[in-house]
Amino acid sequence: MTRLTSKPLFATLVHPQKRLLHFRFVAQSFVSTLSAYVFDTAIGGNFDPFIARMSIPTTSGGGAVAAAASVLREGMDPVLAFSDVFALAKSHSELLDDILTACLLRSGQRAVGEVLRQSLELVLEFAIVAGELYRGRMEEHEAAVAMEGVEWRFFVKMGVFVSCLFL
Repeated sequence: MTRLTSKPLFATLVHPQKRLLHFRFVAQSFVSTLSAYVFDTAIGGNFDPFIARMSIPTTSGGGAVAAAASVLREGMDPVLAFSDVFALAKSHSELLDDILTACLLRSGQRAVGEVLRQSLELVLEFAIVAGELYRGRMEEHEAAVAMEGVEWRFFVKMGVFVSCLFL
């Protein structure tokens, strides 16, 4: 969302305005990157090969051979479809498990998922403080202190998040 005015939120405080712009950039980058990861890597990276595997023809003869050759050229798994509905159900269950794992939603990943959720809540808190300042419901000095606290807590959460990922 872009602001319609060029008037800064902190009209009289230069340092808080610079911090606001920096944190806005960091928060937007974080949310955009997380969103892209979830859709492209966690979901798409698991779901696309599953769908491709389902769409490979299983007829005998030249059709199956040509399909297998194209699968090998594209670097996909050369398995030709599923033997029965139970194999399909098992593969689908594994697909969902892989997506949940990639999205940090498994019960064993609860701690890191909670840190991620808290980080997103801090981004929302930042937006609320900025909105309150914009609407005039908060004084500049109050908003500066509140935003500095949100920014500090966000960076601490990001440090914890990164360290959790590499444990």
